[in-house]
Amino acid sequence: MNDDADPIADDLLRDALRGHADRVAGASDPGRLERRMTRVDRRRTAARIGSVAAVGIVVVGGALLLGRGGGDDAQDTITTGSSAVEETTSAPRPTVTTGPTSTTPETTTPPTDPTTDPTSTTSAPPEGTTPVTPPKIVPGTCEVAQESDSSTANPPVGIYTGRAAPGTTVRVQAKDGYGSAQTIVDATGDWRLEVTFTGAPANQPFEVWGGCPDLQAKTIFEFTWVL
Repeated sequence: MNDDADPIADDLLRDALRGHADRVAGASDPGRLERRMTRVDRRRTAARIGSVAAVGIVVVGGALLLGRGGGDDAQDTITTGSSAVEETTSAPRPTVTTGPTSTTPETTTPPTDPTTDPTSTTSAPPEGTTPVTPPKIVPGTCEVAQESDSSTANPPVGIYTGRAAPGTTVRVQAKDGYGSAQTIVDATGDWRLEVTFTGAPANQPFEVWGGCPDLQAKTIFEFTWVL
């Protein structure tokens, strides 16, 4: 043989020749051919059984994988659901506490004295002074007084004061008609009149009376214009 020949090609050629020789020998030997066919059928049957077994293994394995995956998902779902239930049920509920109704009596503020309460807006008399209350005037009272019995003014003026019940009419008048004045006593009970004696004689006393005409009460005075 040529040293340059390919050893792999030589092996293939020998296998082909050996196979062809076997087929020829088998054709001439019916018993051998039957045994050979039997071996071939067995191999084919084994191959088919192996293929079916492989497919079954693949199917079963896939089913197991799918079942495991689905189970994990289902387990996760169940776990998640139970966690949600636990979170929902574990939340504390607000507690409503009801206590007894207060029976504390309401406090009342006592009345304050305006003279001692600093917050009072009522004016009080200055400290150290005593409020003056005018004396009560008895109905029918008619008091008349003459401040001076002479005057140097021209014409002369006489001033008269007194007290009477509020609403009483008081009148002062010169006897000879030299002059007169009239007033109504106010709520204080005090009154005051200035009377001008026009035409009165100088340095000669004349008569003046003052009183309450409604009460028919009067007091007589003398007055002089001094020049």
